Amino acid sequence: MTAVTVAAFALLGGGVVVNAGSQYPGAALSLVGVYLYWWGTGYAEPATLTLGLVTAVAVLVLAGRLFTRYVASRVGGASRLGLAAGTAAGLVLFPFTGTTGLLLGTVVAVFAVEYRRRDAKQSLLVALGVVFGTVASRSLRVLLTGLVLVVMVVVAV
Repeated sequence: MTAVTVAAFALLGGGVVVNAGSQYPGAALSLVGVYLYWWGTGYAEPATLTLGLVTAVAVLVLAGRLFTRYVASRVGGASRLGLAAGTAAGLVLFPFTGTTGLLLGTVVAVFAVEYRRRDAKQSLLVALGVVFGTVASRSLRVLLTGLVLVVMVVVAV
């Protein structure tokens, strides 16, 4: 196993870990790992079709990051102001409190904004819907970058 192969798989594994534990785009690391491996094999592995499919999955994960909160909030019934408040609160709290602060800040901020035009129960359901959508999208990103890793392991073996 060459140093390039080891580095490529470190990047692929790092992509999964980053998607699971941070707000940074781990799929970008996975994509760099795929192309590093491809370069390291003299452009022989993975095959062109596999390379295209793995690239498409990683790009889809990257693009999906841009719209996740918006889709989650709109499906949950949150207003644009609620989404903006939840995002701002989550971003402010995340560096200090991690994922717990991100989720709790989002729930409290969305609830506070939505409570102006709804009752407490509806506001809480909307706030929890936004958080559930956010958690579900993170889980999907982890699964998809994990799929990229598994495909590359199969290609290497």
